[in-house]
Amino acid sequence: IGGISPTWTPRSWVQVRANAGLDYAAQTDDNYCLRDECPNFGQNRLGFRGQTRTRLFQYTGDILANFSFRPFSWLSTRTTPGYQYIYRYDDAVSASGAQLPPGARTISDGAVPGAGQGTTVAKTAGLFIEQNLQFFDKLDVVASVRADENSAFGQNFGVAYYPRLGFSYQMHQEGWFPFKDKINVLRLRSTWGQNGLRPGTTAALQFFAGNAYRANAADVPGLIFQTLGNVDLRPATLTELEGGLDIELFESRFTASLTAYQRQTDDEIINQVLAPSIGTGATTRAANLGRTQNRGFEYILTARPLQANALGWDVTLNGSFNRNRVLSLGNIPPTIGQTQRRVVGYPDNGFWQRPYTFADANGNGMLELSEVTILPDVQFVGPRLPEHEISLINGVDLFRNQLRLSALTDYKGGYFILNTTERFRCGTRNNAQERIDPSAPLERQARCVAFLQPGVNSSQFGYMEDGSYIRLREIAATWRIPETLVRRTRYLRSGTLTLAGRNLAVWTDYTGVDPETAGGGLGETQDEFQITPPLRTWTLRFNFGF
Repeated sequence: IGGISPTWTPRSWVQVRANAGLDYAAQTDDNYCLRDECPNFGQNRLGFRGQTRTRLFQYTGDILANFSFRPFSWLSTRTTPGYQYIYRYDDAVSASGAQLPPGARTISDGAVPGAGQGTTVAKTAGLFIEQNLQFFDKLDVVASVRADENSAFGQNFGVAYYPRLGFSYQMHQEGWFPFKDKINVLRLRSTWGQNGLRPGTTAALQFFAGNAYRANAADVPGLIFQTLGNVDLRPATLTELEGGLDIELFESRFTASLTAYQRQTDDEIINQVLAPSIGTGATTRAANLGRTQNRGFEYILTARPLQANALGWDVTLNGSFNRNRVLSLGNIPPTIGQTQRRVVGYPDNGFWQRPYTFADANGNGMLELSEVTILPDVQFVGPRLPEHEISLINGVDLFRNQLRLSALTDYKGGYFILNTTERFRCGTRNNAQERIDPSAPLERQARCVAFLQPGVNSSQFGYMEDGSYIRLREIAATWRIPETLVRRTRYLRSGTLTLAGRNLAVWTDYTGVDPETAGGGLGETQDEFQITPPLRTWTLRFNFGF
């Protein structure tokens, strides 16, 4: 990199920063329906009133210091120790009253009362120290370690340690670099480090439930295990190695940032199935058994094809690719659900189902049970999370940067969504077009008939759909109000006016309401079930500087 200079130029400074705060949120959920005004379903028609009041407190505090020192002209150092503490306290109280008399509106009027209460407490304390060395203002080397303790850890587990090591090398600053007239910046970088994912707040705890047992010919109150807990439960450890480069060309009119990574999660927390003979109310308990891997790359490309006073045009392409695989499940067999499975060698919690074949044998335009054949073997359908994500931003500046026009387009692909809304309509509401309308495409009729097959022959294969889409996310126009207009007022010095529209169009083969209605539920299932799609909105915004 260069010769070591013996020059002694000691310079040092110290910075200390401390933060403390409270985040508070309160929410009241009120649910009621008067007698004889409710849907004719179960006991709802008799009226009910319920209310849940939730409070969320999060106290945070952190302090860190920067000790910077430059003992030589070719070396500068920065040492950063710190401490962080987070205390989260949530509580909720609920009350309800069912079977309201005519005209009654309050919980106390209900003939069948109900009440509930829950409290959750989570604490995290962390110490960290980071050491940064910079050589010749070209090579940065950083090493750090963090020690965390969390109230969700098992009783037998103490402190989790997370180290990190990385470097960044600015090659363009070398005297021998041959392309200085074209390449303005060329930076190489790499980082190795670890992080943690804590267990659920109460996953390690034992809980008991009241029960009765027979003793001396009488029922005696007692306790049984409701959940076993796990005193050895520890956080999942994420180990990541990444490398990349940053480059700027032609007076920074083209820039690119490329990163490739491999992330492995060890001690992944899996709900281990318990033997029924244990006699607990729970059928599973959290345990550190799994190991998964994610590989992929990320990129940001920015270009300015036109750059003049009257007209400017810039384009930004931002994307990523990620492939997920289960490497190990410890000593347990594959986790098998109705629609998802954890199987070694496949994406974590991917979709699995039995496919089918169909043919309109009688030619009447409506498929019947006998015309759909479910295949015997369960097959992997696809991953539940997108493998590809891309966004494209186009911006145009007009009239010496007084007016800016921009458009943002998003793409997600390489994943599947469970169309639970259409499956529900087919199976229980009998109002799905594919069940009653001969004009419905045969492939859509087939998925409904396959789902209606009796018993274990039922298949949801057809409702697992490709969720890929392209969406015109936003278009916007921003007018920078001329200074001659703004400064006519005494107090303003700048101003902008922006008109923006969001979620304006979507292109997809998904047959549900919208592929972005898919939400992560249990096991982060990507499914759509009676969820409002992203709304189309128009916003007019004024920004002023004083």
